[in-house]
Amino acid sequence: MGVYSARHTSSSSRNLMFKPDEFPGPHTKHLFASLLRLFTNSPLPLLIRNTSGYYSHVESRSILDIRKSLESHQGFQHKRDPVTREAAVAIVLRDTFNLIEILFIKRAKKTGDPWSGDMAFPGGHKENFDRSLAHTAMRETFEETGLQLDHEELIGSLSEQQAIPRRHRTTLLIAPYVFSIKKDFNFVPNNEVDEVVWVPLESMLNGSIHTKEKRSVGTGESSFDGYRASSEHFIWGLTYRTLQTLFSVIKPGYTSPKN
Repeated sequence: MGVYSARHTSSSSRNLMFKPDEFPGPHTKHLFASLLRLFTNSPLPLLIRNTSGYYSHVESRSILDIRKSLESHQGFQHKRDPVTREAAVAIVLRDTFNLIEILFIKRAKKTGDPWSGDMAFPGGHKENFDRSLAHTAMRETFEETGLQLDHEELIGSLSEQQAIPRRHRTTLLIAPYVFSIKKDFNFVPNNEVDEVVWVPLESMLNGSIHTKEKRSVGTGESSFDGYRASSEHFIWGLTYRTLQTLFSVIKPGYTSPKN
């Protein structure tokens, strides 16, 4: 499984970069794609840099399927009351040679933050000046990672999630929005983000990296389902629950993995 990670203090010069246009002809390009899959099944960091004439400028069949599934999905919205708080997150997809990946951030460790150090989607609280929750997701993604999303890249939304950090129910509702990007980008994480990480969708969807791990909750420990993307990246909690919603929409008959 390949996981590409950009740290807050890292230099883009450390990225491993392939240039597909250095491989002329269909046979060598197929060979390049095979080698790419070999690398993306290894723990090496990987960044695929866009080059003209090789990347397709249309959505892949897989992304189109996901878009169609989302278009026919009617997400659940919670009732609001005077104490309800709203937030939104961006589930950003990219397709690299038919390998779909999902963007995550690793939150910086911060005292008082219930999600300190956790893996998450970029996002945050809705501000009064936000035109919509989708705009909140886009604005927060830009602030946290430097990635500028636009409405043309928005392909759907999912049911709202109620935030329950460490099993403590809150009045915060989180709206997930799904985006598909094709552009090449060097992330610039802000001080709220320790890392920006790409994880292959299929490794989570097929359950191959699913596991149960113990996490501190209150004064004790409990076991939680999650995805172990690497030794430093465990996806669990609210982000894991949101992924289960996404997978149930894009894969008919999907059931959550259990150990």
